Amino acid sequence: MPLKVGAYLPNFVQDSTIGEFNLYQWLGNDWGLLLTHPEDLFEFPVSRVNPISQLNQSFKNLGVQLLGVSRQPFFSILSYLDTRRGSFVIPIIAEKN
Repeated sequence: MPLKVGAYLPNFVQDSTIGEFNLYQWLGNDWGLLLTHPEDLFEFPVSRVNPISQLNQSFKNLGVQLLGVSRQPFFSILSYLDTRRGSFVIPIIAEKN
């Protein structure tokens, strides 16, 4: 079943780029916006997700938390973000293996 605007997600705990991630604790009373893409992380964020990441504070001011979701292995994401030198400021959750 596809997610729809206003849908409730069950709480989960997952490793992320900001450490252990608990959805409900992280959201608090804010809305959440999931950023996903079916392609490889390495080809995608520079042109599309990184500009959205730069608007992170503007979204926070509106009560919206941004969260990246990747199908890539967690170690690949960490390696990629290491090359971005802090320019990607939203948390990303991914598979551990």
